[in-house]
Amino acid sequence: MRLRVPFLKPDGGIGLMVYAPHGRSGVYPLQDAFNTVLHTLPPEKQLKAAKRVFDRLPDAHPFKRNQRLVDHKNGDVGFYDLLLHSQDRPFTITALIEALNAAGLDYAGAPEAMLYDPTALLDDASGLGPVADMQLAEDLRGTFKTHIAYAHPKGQVIAPPLGQPDAVPHLRDMDAAAVANHLAKGQGLTIDTAGASFHFDIPTQAAPLVARVDGQRSVADIAPSDTDLRHWAAVEAALRPSGLMHYSRLLVEQD
Repeated sequence: MRLRVPFLKPDGGIGLMVYAPHGRSGVYPLQDAFNTVLHTLPPEKQLKAAKRVFDRLPDAHPFKRNQRLVDHKNGDVGFYDLLLHSQDRPFTITALIEALNAAGLDYAGAPEAMLYDPTALLDDASGLGPVADMQLAEDLRGTFKTHIAYAHPKGQVIAPPLGQPDAVPHLRDMDAAAVANHLAKGQGLTIDTAGASFHFDIPTQAAPLVARVDGQRSVADIAPSDTDLRHWAAVEAALRPSGLMHYSRLLVEQD
């Protein structure tokens, strides 16, 4: 993959997604095989022939054993895009970061950052360094179908609004009231993602703080006291690395 540096504002960044190899095990051998025998056919005939061949594959084929692959079950478009795609190339996290660097970009993190931390899977810290640790996590988990990453121009320092009073939290695919009610029961929060389960012990005192999250209030409004901030830190530790919460900056209107 060749990337060109995008046109970004001075404090801007870019988000992108690429396919990853491990969670798509079985896809690429089939793509290669279908391309070998069907590449001269028009798309409609490729699809019909590939589906006939697919039905004859042994149940032990890596593709059929991969429970995370479902696109081919969602109609002809999904089947074609998954198994007859002519320009599908997967990237490990290491290869993605190398491609970003070659394009003059620095890797700036991922929405689900906790998935790239191998600590929970190891007896001791690896001591390998940030990129090697992320690659280790990818290899050990074996479930990544994609990599979603943020990047910004090389050498540019962009301070995110983490821990700042004027930062505005936003929940993704979660209802603040429902999450608050769950936390009030004292059971913490369990997050399932990419085939892994993560449990976080969040104090019940954090429940009313989460209930105040509306995409408008800042951290200062949600957690005005030092005690509130300590409880909020537990919320942030669970929801931000899992990609279920992000911050924006509070915009101050000019007179």
